[in-house]
Formats: sequence, C-alpha cells, structure tokens
Amino acid sequence: MPDLAGTPPRAHRRGHRLWEAQHQALLTADFSPADLIGLLATPAGTSEHWGEKILRRALLAQAHTTAVRIQAFTDDAANTPHQLATGSRRALVDLTALRTRWQRATHAPTTPRTPAAPRAGPRLQVNAASPTTRVSR
Repeated sequence: MPDLAGTPPRAHRRGHRLWEAQHQALLTADFSPADLIGLLATPAGTSEHWGEKILRRALLAQAHTTAVRIQAFTDDAANTPHQLATGSRRALVDLTALRTRWQRATHAPTTPRTPAAPRAGPRLQVNAASPTTRVSR
C-alpha cells in the first residue's frame, strides 16, 4: 500500500528488489548474506525507472501471449488464410495498444505533423456543370 508520498512502503520496495534480483538470476549460491543486506540497503531507483520496467515486462508478456494466440491459429489446419489473417490481426490489437503506451511513456512527445505534400501525378480538375447548363453527348 503506498504511503502519502506516493512511494511504496520500505518493506514493499525491498520485496521488489529481491524479486528483481531473483528474476535477473543474481541470487546464486555465491551470493553472500552481506551481499543480500547490501542489495536491500541501496536505493531502489526512481518511479520513472520502475514504471519503465513494469511497462517493459507487460510488453514482453503481451508479446508472448500474442505469439501463442497466432501460433494456435497457424496450427489449426481448419483455418482458412482469411481466418488466419483476421485472427492474427485481432490478436495483435492488445499488443499494439501496449506498444503505443510504451512509446508514449518512454519517448519525448512528438510535434504535430504538417499536412502531407501532394503526391506526384496528374492533377484532377473537376468542372462542375452549372444547374442551367445542358450536358450534350
């Protein structure tokens, strides 16, 4: 439960550090009790750092889930190519939404885009006939 400053309680931060150390395979037989105490005594990092870590982990987990869903579509011989494409696109929606969140959180805001330049090619000119003009054949 967060305290009034918006940071997790000290014990909660320690738990995150232990989990992160275990997740990164740092807690081995060579890891001494003094090393463990030193790990718990060091600052845990900024909220931006942990927010980025959480989003990165969520992105990786969603990518795995999406890959499993798409593989299930490809493994099913009853699916037509259209069903495979449609199912895959639907599976990618959640991953795309999370990737967008990741990009917004980790990159500087972009400047507004200017309108695209006209494409090369013949210009279309539309001459609308006035309501009183007769169209001849």
